[in-house]
Amino acid sequence: MLCNGLGHGLRIDQAGSLRTLRHAKMHAGGGFGDERWTAVGWDAKTTHNVGKMEDDLIEKGLPGQPSGVVFKQYAGYVNVDESKGRSLFYYLAEAVHNPSFKPLILWLNGGPGCSSLGFGAMVEIGPFGVKPDGKTLYSKPFAWNKVANMLFLESPAGVGFSYSNTTSDYKLLGDKMTAQDAYTFLVNWFQRYPHYRTMDFYIMGESYSGFYIPELADMIIKRNMVGDTRTVVNLKGVMIGNGVMNDDTDSRGSADYIWSHALISDETHSGLIEHCTGSKINGQKCQEFEARVEAEAGNIDFYNIYGPNCPGHSNATIKANRLQGYDPCEEDYVYKYLNLPQVQEALHANRTKLPYPWDFCSYLLDDWKDSPSTMFPIYKRLIASGLRILLFRMFDCAVDSGDVDAVVPVTSTRYSIDALNLTVIRPWQHWSDNNKEVAGYQVVYDGLTFTTIRGAGHEVPRFEPRAFTECYDGMGFNPLEKLKRARQSKASVNYLTEDVRNEYLPIYIGPQDGLKEADKITILPGQPNGVNFEQYSGYVTVDPEVGRALFYYFVESQNASSKPLVLWLNGGPGCSSFGSGALMELGPFRVNSDGKTLSSNDYAWTNAANVLFLESPAGVGFSYSNKTLDYKTGDQQTAADSYTFLVNWLERFPEYKTRDFLITGESYAGHYVPQLARLILQNNKITNQTTINLQGIAIGNAEIDFETEYRGMYDFFWTHALISDELHQGVTSNCNLSSEETITETCETYLDQAYAVQGNIFYYDIYAPLCNSSIALVSAFDPCSSDYVRSYLNNPEVQKSLHANVTGLPNSWDFCSGDTDRRVPVTSSKYAIQKLGISVKTPWYPWYTQGEVAGYAVGYQNLTFVTVRGAGHFVPSYQPARALVFFSSFLDGKLPPTSPQDGLKEADKITVLPGQPNAVNFDQYSGYVTVDPKAGRALFYYLTESQNSSSKPLVLWLNGGPGCSSFGNGAMMELGPFRVKSDGRTLSQNTYAWNTVANVLFLESPAGVGFSYSNTTSDYITGDTQTAADTYTFLVNWLERFPEYKTRDFFISGESYAGHYVPQLAQLIIENNKITNQTIINLQGIAIGNAYVDYETEYTGMYDYFWSHAIISDEIHDGITLNCNFTSDATVSDACEDYERQADAARASIFSYNIYAPLCSSSSNTTPSISAFDPCSRDYIYSYLNTPEVQKSLHVASVPHEWDSCNYDILANWKDKPLTVLPTIKELMASGISVWIYSGDTDGRVPVTTTKYGIDKLGTSVQTPWYPWYTQGEVGGYAVGYQNLTFVTIRGAGHFVPSYQPARALVFFSSFLDGKLPPSDQK
Repeated sequence: MLCNGLGHGLRIDQAGSLRTLRHAKMHAGGGFGDERWTAVGWDAKTTHNVGKMEDDLIEKGLPGQPSGVVFKQYAGYVNVDESKGRSLFYYLAEAVHNPSFKPLILWLNGGPGCSSLGFGAMVEIGPFGVKPDGKTLYSKPFAWNKVANMLFLESPAGVGFSYSNTTSDYKLLGDKMTAQDAYTFLVNWFQRYPHYRTMDFYIMGESYSGFYIPELADMIIKRNMVGDTRTVVNLKGVMIGNGVMNDDTDSRGSADYIWSHALISDETHSGLIEHCTGSKINGQKCQEFEARVEAEAGNIDFYNIYGPNCPGHSNATIKANRLQGYDPCEEDYVYKYLNLPQVQEALHANRTKLPYPWDFCSYLLDDWKDSPSTMFPIYKRLIASGLRILLFRMFDCAVDSGDVDAVVPVTSTRYSIDALNLTVIRPWQHWSDNNKEVAGYQVVYDGLTFTTIRGAGHEVPRFEPRAFTECYDGMGFNPLEKLKRARQSKASVNYLTEDVRNEYLPIYIGPQDGLKEADKITILPGQPNGVNFEQYSGYVTVDPEVGRALFYYFVESQNASSKPLVLWLNGGPGCSSFGSGALMELGPFRVNSDGKTLSSNDYAWTNAANVLFLESPAGVGFSYSNKTLDYKTGDQQTAADSYTFLVNWLERFPEYKTRDFLITGESYAGHYVPQLARLILQNNKITNQTTINLQGIAIGNAEIDFETEYRGMYDFFWTHALISDELHQGVTSNCNLSSEETITETCETYLDQAYAVQGNIFYYDIYAPLCNSSIALVSAFDPCSSDYVRSYLNNPEVQKSLHANVTGLPNSWDFCSGDTDRRVPVTSSKYAIQKLGISVKTPWYPWYTQGEVAGYAVGYQNLTFVTVRGAGHFVPSYQPARALVFFSSFLDGKLPPTSPQDGLKEADKITVLPGQPNAVNFDQYSGYVTVDPKAGRALFYYLTESQNSSSKPLVLWLNGGPGCSSFGNGAMMELGPFRVKSDGRTLSQNTYAWNTVANVLFLESPAGVGFSYSNTTSDYITGDTQTAADTYTFLVNWLERFPEYKTRDFFISGESYAGHYVPQLAQLIIENNKITNQTIINLQGIAIGNAYVDYETEYTGMYDYFWSHAIISDEIHDGITLNCNFTSDATVSDACEDYERQADAARASIFSYNIYAPLCSSSSNTTPSISAFDPCSRDYIYSYLNTPEVQKSLHVASVPHEWDSCNYDILANWKDKPLTVLPTIKELMASGISVWIYSGDTDGRVPVTTTKYGIDKLGTSVQTPWYPWYTQGEVGGYAVGYQNLTFVTIRGAGHFVPSYQPARALVFFSSFLDGKLPPSDQK
């Protein structure tokens, strides 16, 4: 059973072609044509006139292609039958680097009849993708030609630009002719490109190429044995993605897959198995059930069952939701592009003026002549040939499968491999991508490897491109290293015992009138709107005789007159304070990745001061001298020039003459800043000299002392596990780092080894990714920022706006001039401070911002030392928020802050949550309700009212665990009105918040969860019974505090272990409502999601889900099925536990709560996910809810622990929980209240299979059969109405349904409140 996959569009696609062929086979009673066709016995129609590769060169590139393309492209035709005029079209993208050393890969798309140029090259793995304008191209970061030469063939004739002058050829096409023509193509193509003949050659493809590729490989191997040596093809391996293999296992696997992924009903699944698989296929009945699949599954994309549709090809009314780079409308753009005359001309395509437009799949191939029912005989021949898997050095039969494809799903592939009866060489195990995240699973058989790509659809590289290529870049510039080597090699450098001379030297003061106005920046190119501060830049001459002038950039604060003046200096020596300091660290703007536009830096130091960035000495950045000898300079001249600059600059900006002035900088500015400060203090004593009102200095990661610099650096390397014990001991024992003269050759050997062993890390921040790596660690700083800044500052338009490069400098702007640097670790700073021998006034303590430790501080006599946690060499780049807090403390002359904390209806009202967006039009309350005054047990709540609260019901939301927070998880991560942004301090509006349709009450229960607490520690050993009782007590008291809700319709909803909480609480409410003097709670219904309700089905459903979703192997699943009795804990045997451990190991480090979601800190920006939910949200929430001002606004008590998402001590000490609450649910179904059970279908922890098995146990009858429900023109999920029970799935959602699919969750929730099934129309 092959789904047609029309979610891709209304044109014919690969899945539609497969389905057509499937029906043809069904009516023919299986495969048709000679399934034992031979690869020999016919002659490849080679030709002497094979053409020249030079004629096929795309000399000027493709129309609209991006600049900077460094690889060659070729395209054209190869004749495969001259007598009939049959020619196949190809496109070759050579490898980006060293193509002669890279393998050649032939890529084939399936269908049959679909284009490898359109799908393979333009949509999936080629070097370019087409932009939405249909005219221009963009570079694909994971293009396969980064690692290989890629040859795309449109085959057979009639596909894409390939054609025949004999139209009857189109009626003769089938597997046999396709393989013969492809082989003939290769033989002739290799004659045209003879230098590729000896290169390693691989064939790869997907879909129906599961037949094409083995057939072609079989032909190549046999022809190699009997053919001319000139026609030998150096085949090394094949790889097939989501490929058909065998009709019966393909059909059975497809049926099982769409059922196990909750796309169809049990009844339809049974019908498919009975009538569409096995030896007795009932064609008419099968088609009836396939039609039911279409109706039940709805308008989804079977290529990627969790992907969005293109709005133009569905009834969707909203803009397509792009899955982190995947655009469902991309085929439209490609179709438009490849039909442009100028594109066809560049490709040397359509030279015969075909009477039809180029399209993805051909309508000409409607009578496929031969297609075997199975590839098993050919696979066995290939495997038996003796060619094995060995890093592709020998013949490699590799089968890969995207695991969210329903066209040729992973189950089909697994069933087919099982039928081959191969021996397992290396058992099922996970494999990781370059982010160290589980990218899929792999099992190696004797002669074949099976690999899954987690979260990928039918066109694997399209949905998960990073699984196939890795981007790599080096460390970029590494400022101070040259100076270090010069010192260690005892180069001639003038090291003064004192940093600057003590005598006063007269300075030049030039005229400055009118220059301030001339230096004013009207606007920087690409700057964002709403800039409310002034900017200036230009030159100050410091020596007119030699023409030496320093460039500055000055940014005033919004309230400039009340703020101090701060001079910022970067180090090097020789690095730019403008490019590094202003544009990459602490200035008001950051350069975007386009290198042309700017974005605002929310944590710019100009929020707290007027900041002056100076490029010093001459030769750095835009600063220059007309005398080239000036570029041989040092500390003394730099200090003197900087002082001269300041004196003249203050004449130009006289309003700052009396302003508080501070100097700060980093790295080698550990020399610049103290030396300049001392020169200022000395010259301030001269009565006729300009007085500079110096108030303080701050130097970061500063080089200030040679010995402690290097000793601290190598100690840092060792303590941070960058070098071995032996190397550290070698440096310690052999290196006297008191001066450069004391460094021996033995020492230098160890120092060199220490650098070499660390590999390709970025010394400025040892935990940061390199440029073009997809990893995001510690901070969100973009490691490629220096590239963007360099591009921006070399833009002539930018230089003109800055009044820079007025003399036409002979070199382009760059970050550093000449010398380079390495990072200066915290150990170096601490060792140097110890050398100062000053006393401690304020002992070492942690300082806080945003609710977490931001660093550490210690106050010495006349000196303050502060660390900034998680920051690299460029502190404001890596930790901008913390850097701004530190900088503000420095300006205020105070130590960084420690975190303060603070804690009936009006008292509970929240005035405003810190960082909440503007225009909030609803009321919020939070606080405590005591449920046991004697024990001091109090539960924390958060209420968010609806805009029209008086007309809306009240809903209590409970998260599970047991022990997890309904406030942090439920309100802040799932269904509340706000989501916490990645800065951990501000909030964004949740458009799909449930308080748009109800007043929602979030309760942290039991005591010990979140902000809830007890003064009696034994209360933290609790269970189901106490939790239900305390929650009921809470409700009764809360309703006294909010009496307007006493008679309001009341619902309870929750997820996970709330599958216990919710039914038990509902049962208690119904029982207590019968007591006449008791508060009546107007309970109307309950809804539980991905709910743990029954022990036995929990585990059987979970392991079945793992297997059906390609997470565990057949052997592990069989072992669990045969050895595990999940009736209770007591019935679980040792053998069962062993298989469970194997299942856990095989599952590896995926996020079980959404098996296709990326992990936090693995780079969400390159890891495609089914939803746009940020996997690090819990971290942001943790930060936000532990921020003192947030806790104060929430009226949080002084609990003896930090807020956390879950309290695992509560879970570990849980006392009572029944094995099943199904009897309680059955009782509630009979009570007359509404009972809904819902399930996100990508949750692996309490999966949809578990829920379905649990409902089966209830034994209730179906009233409304399974159907797809819709929202925004897309299938939102599936629903079935039972007697007194409704079951709903939410498509593409994990365990936390409103997090992953907020729009769909809100539609489901509204239907629940209305007491109606979710909508079945596609509007």
